[in-house]
Amino acid sequence: MVELRQAGGIVGVSTPDLLRVAIIGGGLAGLTTAYELIRLTRIDALPLEIRLYEADEVAGGTIRTKRRDGFLLERGADSFSTENPAGLLLAVELGLQAQLIPAHVERGVLIWWDDRCHPLPPGLSRLADGRLGDLLRSSLMTRVGKVRASLERLEPRRQPRSDESISAFVTRRFGRQVLERVADPLLAGFYRGDPERLGIRYTFPELLELEQTYGSVAKGHRRGLRANGVDQGEFPGVPMKVTRSPIVSFRGGMQTFSDAVTEAIRRNDTGALHLGCRVRSLRPAGDPVGAAAYTVKADHSEDWTADICVLAVPQRTAAALVKDFAPEVAKGLLSIPHASSLSVHLGYDQRAARNIPDTMGCLVPHSQGRPSLACWVSHRKLDFRAPPRAALLNVELGGERKSHFLDLRDRSAVRVARKEAEILLGFKADPILTMVRRWPGSHPQYNVDHADRVEEVERQLDFHSGLLVAGSALYGVAIPDVIDNGRATARIVSNLAQTRLV
Repeated sequence: MVELRQAGGIVGVSTPDLLRVAIIGGGLAGLTTAYELIRLTRIDALPLEIRLYEADEVAGGTIRTKRRDGFLLERGADSFSTENPAGLLLAVELGLQAQLIPAHVERGVLIWWDDRCHPLPPGLSRLADGRLGDLLRSSLMTRVGKVRASLERLEPRRQPRSDESISAFVTRRFGRQVLERVADPLLAGFYRGDPERLGIRYTFPELLELEQTYGSVAKGHRRGLRANGVDQGEFPGVPMKVTRSPIVSFRGGMQTFSDAVTEAIRRNDTGALHLGCRVRSLRPAGDPVGAAAYTVKADHSEDWTADICVLAVPQRTAAALVKDFAPEVAKGLLSIPHASSLSVHLGYDQRAARNIPDTMGCLVPHSQGRPSLACWVSHRKLDFRAPPRAALLNVELGGERKSHFLDLRDRSAVRVARKEAEILLGFKADPILTMVRRWPGSHPQYNVDHADRVEEVERQLDFHSGLLVAGSALYGVAIPDVIDNGRATARIVSNLAQTRLV
């Protein structure tokens, strides 16, 4: 047994047959890493001691659901995609089948163009041409734009020598109108970014794969739908209407997900969770088992030395923790640009709600010069979001190209949001509930050089044995992508532990 001593006394005890793993950050990435690592530890009989440090008293990071006056208000994401099945698979593992609900995608979304709303053709929501009839009947594009988009299947594939901006990819395959009127508002609503800068490789890799495999996004999309289908065996107990929906959520809100992962960790490892423990410093310590070790100093917790440390916190927080001993890692993390946004929830009573259109929401292209990115009709998109016959809107402001809206005071933000609801949806009423949420520097921008930035961070991490980074800044912002990253990080930790314990 080896004791590691610092000026303040004994900070940790390790043995050659026991490894300590610290996971800093209790958002979905950290939670999934801990959950999967505990599972692998049991399967492989690994002698690991795991601690997850989270500054808040409740884990989940940006996933937080608030109930107020009968309304269900999401602090972060309100749903997740099923195209990547990682979210559904984890929900089944956690026994949440009965809580899953589908989004009402049949209600569609609107695009604001030339001072009026246009229905978005269903296929175009995935940047494929969908059914040709839908495209030709759409009022969103001109006849020239429709013809150009319908010729996508004739466009030759590009050899992927390097990443390509979304602007270049969509214009090359579908034409300028699809970029300006479809891709731009979809991206702004999800990534809050600029398609001239965002790269296709990390934002829509599936479109790039369709082009390379089938020579056409539209052809590949149709063949994929015919070939793949839905394997209900993967999702026992999940209703078909859920597995067939491209977007799903939980009856009680997205916090259902993070709470269930938290409870699974607590049930299987009672000592793993250290909530309300903000990590103040991380520094290299002695090496009791032949590799690097790190001393974690956190609020309301004794100093603890870990052999492996996973940083699952926001990029700036991670950089601040390692800048003194791993400055190049910190520099690499800080090189990844992040956008800011602001969202305004507006709740309305039954009398006012009657006048809200039957749509999931309205998206706004940047070229239209409006302050909002989107105005979501939350109670039409998902059930159980408002009291019976009441209404809930969510207006999103800011983004990479409209960051100044983050400076608005709450009262001004509500005033702007109400005006946007009036203009975009033709809806004017006094809300009975308002709530403003701010997200400064919270949206990673996967620009065309993102692969180089990820490669540099990973290269610098190689110089610090046992130090890992997880989370959306590097590997994916969608909830299923974060889950995949958490599981992958846990496998790396497990493999590293097995090599050290040989």
